[in-house]
Amino acid sequence: MLPGPVRPDQHDPAALGWPPEGESACVRDPHRAVLDAPKEQVFAYLAEIQNLPRWATEFARELKFEDGKAKVVNGFGEFYFEIDADESTGVIDMYAGPTEQALALFPTRVVALPGERSAFTFTMFQAPGMPDGLFESQYQSLIREFDNIRNEFS
Repeated sequence: MLPGPVRPDQHDPAALGWPPEGESACVRDPHRAVLDAPKEQVFAYLAEIQNLPRWATEFARELKFEDGKAKVVNGFGEFYFEIDADESTGVIDMYAGPTEQALALFPTRVVALPGERSAFTFTMFQAPGMPDGLFESQYQSLIREFDNIRNEFS
C-alpha cells in the first residue's frame, strides 16, 4: 500500500513526498450504497473500529491492537488504522498506512435518506506511482466488501 492523501492535522504530506511536485492523486469515483437502515444505525456500525473485520473482510482480515493503536492485517502486510468520525455530519474519515506518520485518507460519509434509509459513500485515491492494476484490484475488493455492508442492513 502506497501513501495516499495524508491526515493534514497530524502528518506532513511534503515530508512523505506525496504527491510528488507537479503530480496529483487520481480519484476513483466514490462507491456508494443505499441501505435500508437509518443514518444513525449505519453510522454507529461503520464508525466502530471493532466492526471493520465484519464488513471489510479483505482489507481487515484481522484487527489487532499494539500499544493501544489499531492495526489491520491483510495480504499486503500490517497497517496502522484510525477512524475519525463526526456523527453530526456523517463523516467517517478512515486512515491506513505502514506507519503512524504515513496514513492515507479514505473519506467516507453516511447521509440520511427519506423513509429511514441512508446512503454510504467511500472514496479511494490512487497515489502517484501506485500501479494501476494494484489500485484497480483494491477498488474491486472495496466493491465486494460493500456487499457485506448491504447484507448487514438488509
